[in-house]
Amino acid sequence: MAVLHKSQNKDQKFEPKEGQRGLLCSNKDLSRCPSLSEKEYIFSQETINSLIELGDVLKPIRRRLFAEGYTIVNGKLVKPTPQKI
Repeated sequence: MAVLHKSQNKDQKFEPKEGQRGLLCSNKDLSRCPSLSEKEYIFSQETINSLIELGDVLKPIRRRLFAEGYTIVNGKLVKPTPQKI
């Protein structure tokens, strides 16, 4: 297997605290993470607030489903199996 070499592009922004690695020459798209894109924000504050609100609604529903014995298997909700006495 051939070893890929790193790009020599010195103009790229790099944020090591975000867990980024340097780009390879084959990676032309710099928008794979927020700090390398042209836009400062991916989502508007209104969208972020809406997602937080949705999460706050879904959390108690998830807790109740798990308390009642439901599980999530391969991304699907599975009913609890009744126990025989």
